Amino acid sequence: MKVTAQVELALKSGKILAYASIMLDDLLVIDGFKVVQGEKEIFVSGPGVKYKDRKGEDKYKNICRYTVPEFKDKVERAILAAYRMSAAQK
Repeated sequence: MKVTAQVELALKSGKILAYASIMLDDLLVIDGFKVVQGEKEIFVSGPGVKYKDRKGEDKYKNICRYTVPEFKDKVERAILAAYRMSAAQK
């Protein structure tokens, strides 16, 4: 499956470095990925939604999940490569 990533660099004010979208086989676009600066390394966070549980506490839920670990790696590599290319052109 062909994975194409597009990123938009975020303002350098927090841990989110960029927002990303992926296109799968030129057929489906999934928005909402984030490139995040972790304590030790940069990582990709998948699309998610914030909601309140019954107690009124904030919770987060993934919108999509990977069923094949190798595909997750492929998506993350594509997003990080697009991020590095965009950051280098900045």
